[in-house]
Amino acid sequence: REAGYHTNNLTLDAFLRSKADADKSPATTVAKTDYNFEWNEAETYDNTHWDTRPNGKPFFVQVQLNGGKYRGHGIAKQWPETVERVLGSRTQADPSQLPPYLAPAPEVLEDWAQYLDTVRYTDWELGRILERLKASDELNRTVIFFMTDHGVSHIRNKQFLYDGGTHVPLIVSGPGIQPGQIRKDLVEHIDLGASSLGIAGVPKPAGMHSQDILSKDYKPRDYVYAARDRADETVDLIRSVRDTRWKYIFNGYPNRPYLQPNNYKDNKPIVQAMRRLYAEGKLNQDQSLILADTRPAEELYDTNSDPFELHNLAAAPQHQSELKRLRSELRAWQLRTNDPAEPESEEVYRLEIESKHAEAGKNTEDKQYQDNVQLMLRWMREKPLVGAK
Repeated sequence: REAGYHTNNLTLDAFLRSKADADKSPATTVAKTDYNFEWNEAETYDNTHWDTRPNGKPFFVQVQLNGGKYRGHGIAKQWPETVERVLGSRTQADPSQLPPYLAPAPEVLEDWAQYLDTVRYTDWELGRILERLKASDELNRTVIFFMTDHGVSHIRNKQFLYDGGTHVPLIVSGPGIQPGQIRKDLVEHIDLGASSLGIAGVPKPAGMHSQDILSKDYKPRDYVYAARDRADETVDLIRSVRDTRWKYIFNGYPNRPYLQPNNYKDNKPIVQAMRRLYAEGKLNQDQSLILADTRPAEELYDTNSDPFELHNLAAAPQHQSELKRLRSELRAWQLRTNDPAEPESEEVYRLEIESKHAEAGKNTEDKQYQDNVQLMLRWMREKPLVGAK
C-alpha cells in the first residue's frame, strides 16, 4: 500500500461484484484475518472495491475462499445438495479414497467425500475469479497466487506437522510466468511475501526470512521448517524440519496424547468416530497411531518410501546419521529465528484463552472448552514441557 497499490482483503462474493455495482456502492469490508498480532485495519486495507480505484493504480487483493470449511463440522445434507446443484454431481463415499490412517467408518467416509467436493467447488470458484478479472481487462496483467493456509482439515493433518497438515498447494500464474511448469523445490508460506513484493518492485525488508521464488537469483531452500504451539485452548509444542526426502519432528510434550482435548476438533463427527472405534479396539496399528496416550520425543520419516509418515525411524540404527543431521538443522533454525521453544506462562495462557477479541478462540463459554482449560492448567504441572532447545 505504501508503494501505491490499492489493497483489499475480500470474500469471494465481494470480489466478484460487477463494475457497475461497485461503482454504485464502492464500500467494502475486510474478510477473514486471524493475524494473531495487533494491527491497524485503516492503515492496511482500502475500504473501497478494487475495480473502483483510479485509472493506472495497481491493485493487490487477497480473496478468501472457504475451501474445506464448506462441509462444516458435521455430516450435513446442505453441502452435498449445493455441490449437486452447482457442479451437477457429488463425490460418492469410497473406502479406496481414504489414506491408511483413517478407518472406513460411515462418518469418516462421508466426510472425506464431502471434503473432495470442496476441492472441486474451489476449482469452480477460482474459475469465476479468472472470469471476473477478464471482464475488467485485468487478467493478462495480473499475477495470481493460489494457496491454502493449511492442509486437510482432518484428524491427523490440520494442527499437526505431518505433510497432510503442512504440504499445501501453490499455483502461480500470470505475466512473466511460463505456463505448464511443475517445480519440485521446497517453498515456505513466508516466501510468498518476498515474491509478491518482487513482482511489485518493492525492496524486501532487511529482516525478512522470506525469499523471492520468482527472482532470477533465486536459490532453492535445502530445508523447510514448521511449528505448532497452542491452538485455541489446547497447549502443544511441535517443531519439524524437512528436506526433499526426510522429515524430522520434535515433540515437546511426549507425555501427552497427540489428540489432546480440543473443543473445536472434538465436536467433529470424524474425530468422535475415530475415538469411539479406538475405545472399542476396532482400529489397526496405522489408524491407532494418532490416538495413542503418549508420543515419541522424536520422529523421523522417509517420505519417499513412507509418504503417509506412519513408520517412525528415529530409533533405527541405520538412520542415526539422518536423525542427527536434521535434529542439528532444526536447532540451528531455532537459534536463527529466536524460537522461544516454550509455552506461554499460566498468566498469559489465561488472558489469551479468555479473550473476547475477534481473533481469539471460539466458543469460549462452552462447558467443554472450560473443562479443557482446567485440564491444560493441571497438565502444566503434571505433564510439563520436555526441554526443546
